[in-house]
Amino acid sequence: MNIEVKENKATISKEYPYLGVYKTFKSIVLFTEPNCGFCLSDDISTFKVGEYSNKWVEHMFTPFNGTVILSNT
Repeated sequence: MNIEVKENKATISKEYPYLGVYKTFKSIVLFTEPNCGFCLSDDISTFKVGEYSNKWVEHMFTPFNGTVILSNT
């Protein structure tokens, strides 16, 4: 799977579903409800792309206002 991430610096509201980014590791999660969501990008390979967890530490993420493009290539 190929992942392309483009970041926009504008701020957005935190309303589900939303993309959250953990800047230290450049992890991006699609949050569907509190502390629950799917990993879309993780530079340190702790989580696999598409992996679901209901144990994300959501307060460590900030809303991501950018574009994530997923493709099967």
